[in-house]
Amino acid sequence: MNKTLEQVVDFMRSEIESISLGAKPAAEVGETDEIMADLGLDSLDYATVMLRCETWLGIKVNEAAADWSSLRTVAQLAAFMHSHQ
Repeated sequence: MNKTLEQVVDFMRSEIESISLGAKPAAEVGETDEIMADLGLDSLDYATVMLRCETWLGIKVNEAAADWSSLRTVAQLAAFMHSHQ
């Protein structure tokens, strides 16, 4: 069963909290926050969020076909992942 966009955003918030070891609580992660610039995650952390989201959604994104530079915010990445269900 497909997840709602809100569920995807909530999942990503939770994963960001986990990856940051609680430095960025899920409740403080805004949809317009840039994952790397605002939340302090690095490229490996970004990839981890994406991969965990893929696993949770049961999908596999063609990473070579994605324009990752345009997917900077939580909302942008969540919408992208949601659209690939």
